[in-house]
Parts: sequence; C-alpha cells; structure tokens
Amino acid sequence: MSGFNESQLDQLLEAMYEPSLAGMLVTGGVGMGKTTLGTALASALAADFEVLWMTGRRLLAQTPLAILETFCPQLCAAGGESPEMGMNVVQALYEYLLSTSEAAGKSTLLVVDDAQWIDEQSCAALEQLAVSGEVRMLLLCQPGTSSVACSPLFTDDTMMAQHTLHTLSGPEVLASCEKRLEGQVVPGAAAILAELSGGHPLFLQVLLDAAVASQAFVAHRNIWTLATVPSTPDPVVCDVALDLFNDCTGPEQLILETVALAEPVSTGVLHRLVPGTDHGSLMAAGILRRTAEALDSVEFVSPVFGQSLRQRIPVGHSVQIRKNVLQARATLPLNSDALMRHAGWGIDCGQHVSARQLLHAARIANLRNKSRLALRLAATVSEPNRIFQARVESVIAHTKLRHFAHAWALIDTLLGQVRNVFECDAVAALTAMVAVKEGQPGKNLERLARMWREAYRGFGLQSCPGADIVDALLTVSSGYLLPAKTQDRLKDIAATQPHAGLQFAATALLANAEAIEGRHAAAQAHFLQARTLLQQNPGQLDMFRQAFFAQHTVSLASIGEAPQPPAPRREPSRARGSDRRALELGGLGELAAAMKDLRLGKVKAAVASFDVAVAALRESDPGGVLPYALAASAYACHLLGEHGRAEVLAEEFTAGTAADSAPIWLLSKAYVAAAHSQQAGEAATFARLDELCAQARRRGTPAMELAILDVLLRAGGTGQLQRMSEVAALLDGPAAAMQHAVAQGLLAHDAGALAEAARMPAAAQHRLFAAEALSHALRLHHKRADSSGKAAVLIQFRKMQFPFQATGSAAIVELAALAELTVREKEIATLVHRRHSNKEIAEQFTLSQRTVEGHLYKIYAKLGVGSREELYGLWLPELLSQAGK
Repeated sequence: MSGFNESQLDQLLEAMYEPSLAGMLVTGGVGMGKTTLGTALASALAADFEVLWMTGRRLLAQTPLAILETFCPQLCAAGGESPEMGMNVVQALYEYLLSTSEAAGKSTLLVVDDAQWIDEQSCAALEQLAVSGEVRMLLLCQPGTSSVACSPLFTDDTMMAQHTLHTLSGPEVLASCEKRLEGQVVPGAAAILAELSGGHPLFLQVLLDAAVASQAFVAHRNIWTLATVPSTPDPVVCDVALDLFNDCTGPEQLILETVALAEPVSTGVLHRLVPGTDHGSLMAAGILRRTAEALDSVEFVSPVFGQSLRQRIPVGHSVQIRKNVLQARATLPLNSDALMRHAGWGIDCGQHVSARQLLHAARIANLRNKSRLALRLAATVSEPNRIFQARVESVIAHTKLRHFAHAWALIDTLLGQVRNVFECDAVAALTAMVAVKEGQPGKNLERLARMWREAYRGFGLQSCPGADIVDALLTVSSGYLLPAKTQDRLKDIAATQPHAGLQFAATALLANAEAIEGRHAAAQAHFLQARTLLQQNPGQLDMFRQAFFAQHTVSLASIGEAPQPPAPRREPSRARGSDRRALELGGLGELAAAMKDLRLGKVKAAVASFDVAVAALRESDPGGVLPYALAASAYACHLLGEHGRAEVLAEEFTAGTAADSAPIWLLSKAYVAAAHSQQAGEAATFARLDELCAQARRRGTPAMELAILDVLLRAGGTGQLQRMSEVAALLDGPAAAMQHAVAQGLLAHDAGALAEAARMPAAAQHRLFAAEALSHALRLHHKRADSSGKAAVLIQFRKMQFPFQATGSAAIVELAALAELTVREKEIATLVHRRHSNKEIAEQFTLSQRTVEGHLYKIYAKLGVGSREELYGLWLPELLSQAGK
C-alpha cells in the first residue's frame, strides 16, 4: 500500500515525460511509499529509459561523495573536495551514464532512493547533472533539512516536478483495503484500520495483512469485516515499529519512548527531558505530528506505532520515564489528555493526586473510551463529597465494558445514597443508559422504578421523571405503544428536565413512538432535537449514540422516510486504541443507504449496501437491528430476482425472531413473507400479509400497517386498497400523501390521478412507488385501448430515469410487458438504439426501408416517442429486457 493511486501515477508519468523538466522530486515520510512509487514509475518508464538506481545510506551521509563512489566505483580517481575535482566527478559520472545510455540504445533515468542521506558534495554533483539536461532524475526523499530536500534547484518546480506523499484519508484507506483484498470492505472496519494506522501506508499494510492472517479480518460473501478488534498489536506490526525505532538516534529513541508512554506530549516537556535534541526530524520523517487541538503538543502519526513501542519498553525504564514526565509537567499547564495521564501515573508512582483531579480524569477517560483507566481513577477517589460522582463514572465505565452486573449493583448503592433531586435524576439517566446498552431487562427496571418513586417521595416530590422514563422503557421493550398520557409526560420531561440524560431519553422515546404511529413531522422534530442533545453533551450521552441511531434508522425507514446516515463523533483528541463504534456506525450508515436506494428503485445498489450492513451488524449490533436488516435485505434480493439469496436471508431472520411481536418486526415479517412468495405461492403470501396488517391494526400502529400494505400492493395484492387509503389519510408526511393518492386512483380506476400521484413531491424520493403508480395507469389505458394515454404515461416514465431492476414488483414487470412490442419491433428498436440507420436495418433483415419505417412508426406510437434520438436513451434496453419476465 502507498500514498498514491492509479490516476495519480498517470499524472506523474506525464510529468516525467515533460521535456522542460529534468525529472521529479518525490517527498514523503518513512513508510509513505516512496520506493513503491519509484518502482512503479521506473517500471512504466523502462520501455523508453535505461533505469539506474542509487540508494542513499545514513552511514555514508557524512562522507563526501561516498554515495556516488558506491554507485560508480571508477569515480574514486576523480574524487576530491576542490571545485576542480568536483567538476571532474560530474564529468566522470556524466560519461558513465552516457556510456550506459548508448549501450542500451535509450535515454537514462537515474532513480535516487533515500535521497535525504545524500551528502552535500554528492548533491551538488547531481544538481550539475540535472542542469545538463542529458539525464532524467527521480529523487525519492524525506522532507526535512537534508541537502536534497533543501536544494534550491531540486525544489524549483520549473526545474523538477514536485510530488508529496501524505497519509491516507478515510476513503483512500477503504479503497486501498479493497484493492489489496480484491473484495468489498465494510466501511466501519476500514475506519478502524485507518484509526489504528493513522492512514500511514506501511502500518496500514502490515495491520491488514496481520488481521487477515489471524482471521480477525474475515470475509462473508466476499465482503470483508472485522470479526474482532485488535486489542494489542500483532508481533509482525511490533517488529516493523521496532525496525523504525532502531533506525533512530539515541536521543530520538528517548523522545519516541516518551511520546509512546505519554502522548500527546507538549514540546516543553520534550525539551526538558531531552535538551538539545530537536524532535523536528521525527516529524519530517512522518513518525510524529502536531496534535490538532494543541499545536505545542506532538503525537504519533500512527497510533499502533506508539502501542508497539509501549509493549517493548522495559518496566524499570518505563517507570523512570513516567517519573521524569511527572516532574517536567509539574510546572506546566495540563490539557485534558495530559491530566488523565498525569492522574493515572500519579497513582502508579505513589504520588498524591487530588480527588478533584482524579474525578475529572475519570470523566475524561470515559469520554475517551478508556474504561479500565476510568475505573481505576474513580475507585481511588475518597473525598466524601466526590464519592457519588466517582461511582457514577464507575457505572459508565462498567457499562461500556459490558459488566452489567457490577453496573446494576452500583446503581442500587447510588439510589440509597442520593441526597437531592439532581442526584436522583442522574441515577435515573444512568439506568436508562445501562438498560439500553444491555437490552432493557424488565426485572431490573421494574424494581428500580419503585425505588425511585420512594426516593422522590423522600424529597417531598410527587413528580418522578426517572421512574416515568423507566416505565416508558418497559412499555417499549415489551413491544407496546406508549399511551397518550405517557407521551404527554415525556414531552414535559423533554421540555423542562435540566438533566441532559433524562431529557435525551424522553426525546428519543417520543421520536420512536411518533414514527411508529406515522406522525412524520413530530418524529422528525424530536429526532432532530435528540441529535442536537447528543452533539451538545457528548460525554454524558455517548453510550446512547449507537442505540439511538439504530432506532432512528429503522423507525424512519419504516415510515418511508430517508434516515440521515450517522457520522462518527469527532473526538476532542484522537482515540488511542480502537473500539467498535466505527464498525457499528458503518453498519447503520450502510443500512440507511440501502433503504434509500431501495425506495429509488436502485435495487442492485441496495442489495450491495445491505450485504455490507448485514456483515457489519453480524459483528456488532448495538441497537439490535440486525433482524430488520436481514428481512429488508431478503426483500431487496426478492425484488432483484435473486430468490435463492432471498430465501437464505429470510430463513436466518425467521430462526432468530419468529416469536417477537414488536411493531417494527411486523414490517420485517412482511418483508420475509414477500421474500418467500416464490416458494409459498401468491395466495399464501397475500394471506400472510393480510394477517400482519391485522396485527398492526390491533396494536394501533398505523405507520407499520401502511408499510405492510405497501408490500402487499407491490406483490400484486389489491384487496386492501380501501384500507390503504384510510390509513394513509390518517398519517402526515409526503410519503403517506402519495400512498393515499395512489390508493384512491386505483379504487376509482383513474389513470390520470395515478399519473398525477407520480408527480407529487414525494416521488423524487420514492421513485419505485411512483413507477408502480405509472404502471397501474398504463394498465388502465391499455384496457381502454387509449394509445395517446399510454404514450403520455411512457413519456412521463422516461423522464423519471427509473432503473428497471425491481423485477420482483408485479407492477414493474407489467409496465415493461404493456409496451406490447412484437419480437421484430423489439429487434428494430434495439438496432436503432445502437445507432443503426434504416438502410442498415433493412439489409440485416432483408426488408425494404419503407417496411422498416412502418415498424418504426408503430414503435414510436407504442413507446410514446416522437423522434429517433429518443430511442438512444439508456431506458430502452432496460425496458425491453424486462418484457416477458
């Protein structure tokens, strides 16, 4: 892997052939892929150039002309330090390269690798050689203060093309992983590798190879994802880090060890610990960089480099470095990460750390997902006034580590220690977090709700927001809708509760309930409010994040709206050691993208996104949405005509959720029923969907019922159109309005109303449903032998640029069939699409041109086109390919 791609390689080759330039200077840190790029360029240029390689060496960097002498031994006689002797060296080098060129019969390309180790005299000789214009040069150099990197000639872009290799961005890491593995990679898994490697090409490659070798990186249907997130660096990765470490000088090694143990480290601390040594060389080499939050602090470019070094530092040496850092920091202001590290080291080294610092450091550790450190720091707090808050941090840490028994035990203790209403609310918010993370265990929630009510009564208060939240969680986890009274109470909590945790829980519960009930505007407003609370309170609400986005994705998708794909929260400082959040959010993002593509009729893209989402959610499913993803994926495969895959996914869903009757799973079961239709038959499928509609109606979930009725209509069932019209009229939102219009049009056999429904604002985001509405309109025109009506519908359809992929939709298949082209007309239309003239078509079928013109007249009339050019569109072959399926 390297910091360049194929398109960049083509551009660099063009620059190497530019006659006005002497060659190219490529700069990049250690392991950025300079040699790989040089090899690729040399290989591509080998047909026109005789390629010679020269490699700089650190041991020879202080010896004048030593590098040139190892490259060309006959230069020894011409060597020296006087200007005359220097010119002799240039002349001898030039003659050597010229003779090589003449012997090969082509120009010479001199590639100088590790050019940062070229001494000053050798650099001057190479400059003279470049000025001569007789030799092309490719210099591969680290940035910094070396002779080549600072050469006025080599850094002049009018003399040498300039290219800099950087660390890889997130999309570039994903593309590199997919290229190396020759398969699709779950974006969240690539994001974890990007975080561990820092986008450093060398460490990315060894991390990926080690993960594949250890089966931490596995493939499902040629989609690669992380089965386990590496907790410690692989020995191969450690060896690479140690090799780079050993290449550094003694003072540089001490700087690297200090940063590995204490990163980020301020430059002031480094200057005190290693006086007289500039860390700039390590930054130029691409090993260290300044932190984004504090420009006076440095960290490793690749976090795994620091992790690898930490494992190799002897214990005694590590303790001494920590003590030195603590002493150096004693007189310097500490940022958040430094305070967290300072408190942890203070405990380890037996130094006093105040309770205030310990508590603050524990909060930072939880925010940085360093849960074990947070437990150690919180457990050390002994000041009575801070013990309650310390135990709150312990609950958060235990929950993140999935130590739920410890978390619930601490919550019991905290409830017995609350001293005021705010502390009672804080424990209530904690309970909501633990319940969501664990899966809402009813027995704990019921018992704790009773304890809360007693605690609130002890403060002389009748209102108990904590217990009300827990009661609502119990209702939702049991699969029931929230009563109107409960929703009113949640609205009051969301509007007046000062505690962010309770405010967020109430808002998220409301949004979910409103989505299921089909109250589009209210659901969107509360989802937006919940997202805002997440952004404003990242520390307190971090554990809610994945579960919230999971419910957001599924709930909005179920009512036909496009959920916004979640974006990973930007940490105040880059996390050290990865967790699964990137993988989790990646799965949810792909699920959101898949549902959007499905509504647009891009079924192939939807199936691909579902594959990635399911692979990611199989490894980490914080919101419990994998069953929904399986069912929706099975449905998409069914619509695409991949019935075998649909059956497999449907069976996996059924095996895991057959007894679950929560509202969202009713829609999932509808997807599975449609996916089974090839095997079960039309009558059984319609009966099963009718039954699920009845269940949704009994549970009072109109949004779920309307979504199931949509599945029924797409399968070809028109027996519940009246009910579809009634339910859609109860709901708000553009999708429901469009469904109501289509149902009304079908009931009235009004082709014009159906065509008008396909023009509604929602049609842009629901092109599959809009295309189906046009299909129904076309069928009505066909029954009435209304050719002009058919033509108008087909013209409207073509303007949609709809992809003909949903062959599992009865209406879409009928749309293609109703074009009614004969076999010969289809053949002629296809040839016209391929730009054949009438004369060429006539000759191919042994017809007269007038006969071909007659066929074209009929084709124009049936397809509603007015010119030959309209048949050139991509819609035509897709339309014709579906006829008769």
